[in-house]
Amino acid sequence: MAEASVTPEASVASTGKGVRYVGTHLYGYSGVIGVNNNETSLLEFTSGSGYAVINIQYNYAESDGDDIIYRTYLNDIVVQQFITDHAKLYGWMNSFIRIVVPPNSKVKCTAENLGSSSTRSQVCSLTGRVYGAE
Repeated sequence: MAEASVTPEASVASTGKGVRYVGTHLYGYSGVIGVNNNETSLLEFTSGSGYAVINIQYNYAESDGDDIIYRTYLNDIVVQQFITDHAKLYGWMNSFIRIVVPPNSKVKCTAENLGSSSTRSQVCSLTGRVYGAE
């Protein structure tokens, strides 16, 4: 697991590449990350002992019309991928991706700017529920 369970006295507001657990739920918020023409990790973690059903959403905080490719990996295999088509500045996408994550699996969410070598701000959010964890 990337981070320990959240205790009542802990702050639940957190960004970074890992996930946090609250009871039987998990979440991860990348925060704003600069992405250029190299594939860049937005979220990356290894699941725990239970399986999880998660929803992932990618968004661009900045695009300037560049095409951005988003990839979701499960154990280093691309299981979902899509490309924005000349994304508009400060757009909002209906890019909810739902996947089942087996126990002890590596999950990685990435973005890459296909439109230019300029750095553009991207974000990724993940929420879900864990089943069968010990």
